[in-house]
Amino acid sequence: MANALSYREGGWGWVAVFSAFLAELIVYGSLKAFGVLITSMKEDFQTNLWIVGSICALHFGVQFVLTPLATAAACQYRSRVVITLGGVLYGFGLVISSVVQNIVPFAVFLILIAGSGAACTLETTRAEVAFYFQEKYAVASFLALAGGPIGMMLYGPVTQVLLETYGWRGALLLIGGTSFHLICSGLLVRRPTRVYAKLLDDCTDPGPDNGPSSSQTDRCLAKLSKVIAGTLGLDLFLCLDFLLLAAVRLFTNACYGGILVYMVPNGLAVGLSPSEAALLTTVFGVGSLAGLSLTALVLHTEVLSCHATGAIAGCMTVVALALDTFISTPIGHMANTCIIGAGIHSIIQVTSVLTRGLPYGDDRFVVVLGWQSFLAGVATSGGDTLSGWLYGATQSFHGTFFMYSAFMTATVLFLLVDFIRAFITTRRRSTL
Repeated sequence: MANALSYREGGWGWVAVFSAFLAELIVYGSLKAFGVLITSMKEDFQTNLWIVGSICALHFGVQFVLTPLATAAACQYRSRVVITLGGVLYGFGLVISSVVQNIVPFAVFLILIAGSGAACTLETTRAEVAFYFQEKYAVASFLALAGGPIGMMLYGPVTQVLLETYGWRGALLLIGGTSFHLICSGLLVRRPTRVYAKLLDDCTDPGPDNGPSSSQTDRCLAKLSKVIAGTLGLDLFLCLDFLLLAAVRLFTNACYGGILVYMVPNGLAVGLSPSEAALLTTVFGVGSLAGLSLTALVLHTEVLSCHATGAIAGCMTVVALALDTFISTPIGHMANTCIIGAGIHSIIQVTSVLTRGLPYGDDRFVVVLGWQSFLAGVATSGGDTLSGWLYGATQSFHGTFFMYSAFMTATVLFLLVDFIRAFITTRRRSTL
């Protein structure tokens, strides 16, 4: 970890925060828009709801699965290049998805092209914040993560208006055009000069007259393997601290991705009108922003520990998810959706702060986030595909939301295990 005196706790860091905020707003807002458009997409492509829902879920999952490659590229090259490229891919993928006439190319452009673009932006911009903040990281993280719920609040009702005015294709075309603003996120990032270093190659030069010996070749291959492992951060999987927090994020994202996709269809299934169901996205965003704000305040003032805050939020979310499909009144359903949004984003904020405290330097923080995102993406893709299959088999969201409740129960249990690990580690250090 870099010396604490080297952190400016601000300066250009606030620009990095805005860059991460903008990326969160666009990507998560666009994902929320899919929840509004999904029914119209199903009717246009004349397919099942779970197929279109699975495509949207895989789009969300690929963003995380490909993140380790994006973060490795950001370590070797400039983050600005990676993020800017991601903005181009994301906007291009959405724009082309809006004009294709078949479900297969729609899936290809939405999952592979747009998903790859998002993978280059989300965690990469978020990691840039860590280079400028240490003491104020909880506040900076809150401001960056707030882009997600604000995007949901804005994109939900706006997408409904665009859908009624231009149809789902016109709405997605406009959303894709707006997504090119992710390029601005890339142009705004700038790392402090202290983090740059060159990797020197110390392989022995065999000389002009001597070919490389087998021992020299072995050393070079061993060094190459070490460099690859170091760049990808494979040693992280030997750290229990990392694995526990990765598990927390894994189960949280497995729940989160499905809720974003199936929130509006579930609202329609329990009897809400289309306008009321579309409003759920705004309510979810309000709850998410409230959860982030309250969690940032609690952690900054140290009223509760990270683990206690996450456990309370997790238990609250478990109950709300289990009840969601049984609440048919608009007010009750919206209030419950608000609680779900607050609880999930509270855990996201807690996980972000706990991850910042892992024993790794700032230059490796982006790799830590990358592998967390990879595991979360695998869980999101699998969990959301299973969600669509459950709905297709039962024609009901009861089993789906009970599964989400079980995922959040696992999140609470892993937070408890991490708390026990941290407590034992602290006790051992105090006795030395």
